[in-house]
Amino acid sequence: MQGGIGKTVISSWLVRQSHVRQTFAKIVWITLGQTPNLDNLQGLLYEQLVASGTWSSDWTDEVKTQRLGEAFHGQNVLLVLDDLCEYLG
Repeated sequence: MQGGIGKTVISSWLVRQSHVRQTFAKIVWITLGQTPNLDNLQGLLYEQLVASGTWSSDWTDEVKTQRLGEAFHGQNVLLVLDDLCEYLG
């Protein structure tokens, strides 16, 4: 979809709705942008999911996957990926 048609505005409105907030224990918002740094984005995701803990870019990909899985485990999370459409082809 083309930029500037209000996708972020609609998404913001949607996640502010009381029925959405009541349905999900956490709402996590990640903005990819034009040149996403996936390690930084994974770190932002991780830090939004856990109450305490720090993401390390020195972890192996296997450890990163494990830590993110643990962070999601047992939580009812709505993950919003913003500024993603240009990556969908």
